[in-house]
Amino acid sequence: MITAAYLSLTRYDLFTSPKFIGIKNYLDLARDQVFLQSVKVSFFYTVGSVIPALILALILAMLTVKIIRFGNIFRTLILIPVVLAPVVVAILWRFQYFEAGVANTLLGYVNLPSVPWLTTPKTAILSLILIGIWRASPYFMVIFTAGLQSILSTYYKAGKMDGTNAWTEFRYITLPLLKPLVLTGCRNSEFLAVSYCLW
Repeated sequence: MITAAYLSLTRYDLFTSPKFIGIKNYLDLARDQVFLQSVKVSFFYTVGSVIPALILALILAMLTVKIIRFGNIFRTLILIPVVLAPVVVAILWRFQYFEAGVANTLLGYVNLPSVPWLTTPKTAILSLILIGIWRASPYFMVIFTAGLQSILSTYYKAGKMDGTNAWTEFRYITLPLLKPLVLTGCRNSEFLAVSYCLW
């Protein structure tokens, strides 16, 4: 890390010795429109995929805990995106977003124009966000499911005695006890978001 920090303050082409130039590299980056656009897109992608993925994962986890009879089958089906290889995911979603793919076919059924999902900047980032949510939600669902199953039922019984409803039970019992897992999920989501951007 120290070496990387030092090299960032030099001009270094791997063939000649590093030449110290101060913060010129950082000033050049701050003026580079391509870099600034990359930061903007990465930020938009991270916020747009992490928050919805965590919310969806929590909803799915609560559903799988409530569904007793078919809970294991439900969890298995939801986990399919996690176990698929990235190449398979890319091919699968390319067929969805193709000009005559599933997404545009469904839009055609309701008399809406087809969308160039992967060929314009705005729709391309939205398409990647949807893939990120679809791929990351099941992973965090497993974490939240384990957390929900570890919460003692006595907390909920005590809440019922105090007159809690479904929302107050979630707000004052479930969410506070899941807070460490939510924070862990946020940290892992940042890593996943960067990985998806690089991919």
